[in-house]
This record gives sequence, structure tokens and C-alpha cells, in this order.
Amino acid sequence: MTVQANIPFILCENLVKIYKVDELEVVALQGLDLEVQRGEFLAIVGASGSGKSSLLNMLGGLDRPSAGRLLVGEHDLLKLPDPALARYRLTQVGFVWQQSARNLLPYLTAQENVELPMLAAGVAATATRQHAQELLEAVDLADRRQHHLGQLSGGQQQRVAIAVALANRPGLLLADEPTGEVDSATAQLIWQVLRCLSVQYGLTTVIVSHDPAIARVVDRVVSIRDGKTSTETIRQRAMTAASIDDPQTQTSDSVAATHTEQFQERAVLDLAGRVQLPRDYLLQRGIKSRAVVELVEDGILLRATGDEAVASPATLELSMNEAAEAQDPLPVQQAAWWRRLLARRPPTVSLPVAEEGIASVALPTMPSVLPDDGTPLLVVENLCRVYQMGSEAVHALRDVNLTIARRRLAVFKGRSGSGKTTLLNLIGGLDQPTAGRVTLFGQDLSQLADAQRTQLRQERIGFVFQSFSLMPTFSAIENVEMLLRVAQLDEAERRARALHCLTLVGLRRWADHRPFEMSGGQQQRLSIARALARGPEIIIADEPTSNLDSETGHQVLRLFQRLVADEGFTVLMASHDPASDEFATDVYELSDGRILNATTRKDEESRETAL
Repeated sequence: MTVQANIPFILCENLVKIYKVDELEVVALQGLDLEVQRGEFLAIVGASGSGKSSLLNMLGGLDRPSAGRLLVGEHDLLKLPDPALARYRLTQVGFVWQQSARNLLPYLTAQENVELPMLAAGVAATATRQHAQELLEAVDLADRRQHHLGQLSGGQQQRVAIAVALANRPGLLLADEPTGEVDSATAQLIWQVLRCLSVQYGLTTVIVSHDPAIARVVDRVVSIRDGKTSTETIRQRAMTAASIDDPQTQTSDSVAATHTEQFQERAVLDLAGRVQLPRDYLLQRGIKSRAVVELVEDGILLRATGDEAVASPATLELSMNEAAEAQDPLPVQQAAWWRRLLARRPPTVSLPVAEEGIASVALPTMPSVLPDDGTPLLVVENLCRVYQMGSEAVHALRDVNLTIARRRLAVFKGRSGSGKTTLLNLIGGLDQPTAGRVTLFGQDLSQLADAQRTQLRQERIGFVFQSFSLMPTFSAIENVEMLLRVAQLDEAERRARALHCLTLVGLRRWADHRPFEMSGGQQQRLSIARALARGPEIIIADEPTSNLDSETGHQVLRLFQRLVADEGFTVLMASHDPASDEFATDVYELSDGRILNATTRKDEESRETAL
């Protein structure tokens, strides 16, 4: 069958997706239009909650649109029967997810994981083994095909996941934040693997990513805002003027050497001619609710009306920060449906209304009011952790030594498998070292009984996880109250303390909303509020920004910095985010289970940055 070149492989027309729970409706996509050509290598970017993952789920047949038109190849995904849609997912689409738990089965080897989709599709065993070996060789893991997941680094697991996605020879490859849990060097390797495999197997590839470097990898970047395509950036290769003007210099080597990359941003018009303009452009030109539109010789001119002044640089920066903080509008439905069903209302507590950004409200018990005798908060001595994987010993940590004082924001960096998460687990008492000692709050954790370590974690340590780990059926305030219920606090104190924590992270007016009604950034701030509920002295955060776009990630980092500088917390964080360095007071770089470099900033510098 001949494929016409002018027919897009993916066609989205006026695509709408509405999630409905009881009487509450949340619009994820509202009239999205998108065309993707066969063989294109495309990235989709946007703020948390903009609709990126909803679009990816519908392209993969994991969800159906509420309205509009969605074609992938010859398949109309809105009309496809359920059995045909299941077959489409199995044979026509490959998925690569951010979390390895969604991609791979831990009790299977790498080769067995790759073989599994082919066995499900009824492929013969001999062909299955041969193709699995071919794919693992293509992702440069032929020597690791008999390894289980625990014996592979995060980057290696993600490359196995790519091989699994290609097992049934799909025409469409979908990747949702494939580099979100790996360091920048590993991310570049994954981008290179995806690009090469897309060319080798003739794939159409659609990637959802927050990685700012994605524009230099893909053919086109499409930005989604408020459920619609807003802009797209095209990557083009151009020759310098010197090589074009001088034919004598245009040898094959010189022309290759003078190729440069250029990026052109284009606004996207929908079928009705509507266009979304970049927010920062409007702020810079002082355009608010009205604009003057003029037809000029070479285009259309849009300018501010005479009664709207151009903002000053200081006002502009403030406005852009406020816009970023308020990126997700409140749903129209204010009261949560389960409260109406139970016919009850939360008790009214008189609290100051905070700004939607980061507020300065004291918790009932704050580290800043605790006595500080100058002794270190944390001392790690000769720490080792060895995991036994069958007959193989995996050294996660090797002779780690460090000391951290109170009121510090310490960031642990390193490639996947370098030992960051293992170190945080040992510091938080979630795991026991093979050798060495962790002294926290002056106590040797190895000398404490299990019940004592549990009590220590409950009362003095707050945990923030990468995957948020929120109760989906609980409202925001009920998620924060959950730990206080375990502590058997009375209802009035629980409610007051939970509201204080929500105010502190700028979510006071979202108290009655469930997690699915919030953006990713708001969910992460909610998980931080929950960690603060019992007034811990130390917060342990494992990759808290990896699921977030860059601006939302900056909001979370600024929040951590403010908690350290103003409220006296100590924050220990594992991160791949390069932006975390500018917010940290201490940066530790790990490699192969050892600390290679340690950088410490002065208290005055960190406080100045926080201000």
C-alpha cells in the first residue's frame, strides 16, 4: 500500500478531553489541533497540568477523547472498537514511561522483558529470542541481557525499556519523560539512542519532556498551554554566508563544517484562526486584556493600547513569577463532591490569607525555635551498602563520610546508580548499612530498635517522594491531616496545623480539592505540606522536581530554600536538576558509591539568594 506524503500520520482536530467525577468536570484538552508527519521526531512540552500526558495517553489508545477527531495512520481512535484498540496498543504503539516500574518486570532478565510483548502477540519463540537480542544490541546492552533490573543502572533500565517498546515493531513510539529520572549525561545517551532507533526502524516518535535540551535533539517542539497547542519551534540547519558566497570554499568538508542550527518559534493558529501568544511577550509589551491589531505591509502588527503602560523590568519579573505560580486556574466547582455527599463542612479556622506563591507562616512547632548547641545535625562515617543479587555483590555506597549542620539545603547529585537514593534511605532510617555509621540528632541509628527508628521518622523527619504518593480519594487538607491522625491529635488541632502547612506552600485555597484536580507542581507542594505537618527538623526529598517542568521545578526549589532560610528546616535532596545548585548551600557529587566533590556555600550567600 502506498502512503501519500501529504497525509499526516497523526491528525488531531479540535480534540477535547474532559475528566468527570460526580458533578465535577476537569478539562484537560480543549480544542487541540496537531499534525505529525510519518517518520517525524517530535517533542511536546508544556507546564504541569497543560494536557501533555492526556494527549499521549490518547495517541497510545490508553484513553479516548471526549470529542474531536484523532487519526493515527489508518486508525480512527475515537471510533475503534475496544478489541481493535487493544490490538492497536499491542502491535502498533511502543511506550516508554518515566518510571521503570511501568516499563519492566523486576523478576525478569533484560532479555525476558523484551521477549514478553512478543509472546503476548503470539510471535514464535525462535523469532522472539532473535529479535530481543537484536534490540538489546541496538541499545548497546547485549552484554547485560541476562541481568535483572537490580543489576542495572537507571539509564540501562531505560534503554531496556526502549527495547521493550520496539519489541512488536510498532510504527509509533511514545515516550513520557524518558529522561526524568536520570542525570544529564545519561539523558543525552538516551536521546541519542531514541534518535538512532527512530531512523533505523522508520518510527514516528512523540516525546513528552521537561528537558530544555530537547529542542536540539528533535525535529520540532510543540508547546501546549491550557489544553491547546500554542507555539512550535522548528530546528533548521543553515550554511553561513561565507560558504554560500564563495563557491571555492564549498567542498564537502567545508560545507559540513559551516552548517549551523537555527531555531524558529512559530505561533499556532487553530481552525477558527485563534492564536495563543507567549505570555512573556505580552508582559514585556504591556498587553493585558486588549490589543490593537493592524494589517501592515509584511504581516499583522499587534501592539498595546495607549492606556496600558509597559511594565518596568522589576514589575515584569514579578508578574512573570506570579503568572508561573498561578499557572493552573481553579476549577469552577469549589466544594468537593464527597463533602456534599457526607453533608458536612470543615470547621472554620481564622488564618491569614497568603499569596498563591510561597508564604511565611509559622507552623505550631518549627525547627527555628529549637535550641542549637552547635553540634552537627548529621554525621556519616565510613558508610557502605552492598546489595547481594544472586551470586553478584552490588556496591551501592563505598566509605562515604560527610557532616551536615542545621539549616542547610544539601543536594546530592550524580548519575543514575551513583548511590544518591541509597544514601538518603540510610540517613532516613529506611535501610540499614552494611558497614559504617549514621548519627542523626546525636543518635547512632544502628543502635536503635525498629520501633525507635519508626518513632524518629514519624516525629523528626519529613519525606518528600518523587511520585508524590498522595491519597487520591483524600482532599488536600485530608492528605496533610493523615499523619496527624496517626499521631492522635484532636480534630481542631489537626485542622489548624494542616491549614498552616497548606498556607506555607501556597495551597490554602486548594484545601478541599483532590490531587487529580491539581497540576503536578501543586501536587508536589502538597506532598511538601504533608511532610511539614508534624514540624520535622529535617526534610528528605528524593528527586522532587524530576516530574515537573523547569519553571514549576524552580518554584519547588525556591520553597525549599525559603523553608531553610526562614523557618530553620534542614533539607537533604537527591536531584538531577542542574538548577538545584544555585539554591543549595551544600552540593555533594557522587559516583560509583563515593563522594567525588563537595561544595559548600557560606550562610550569608545562601541567605542573600533566598531573599
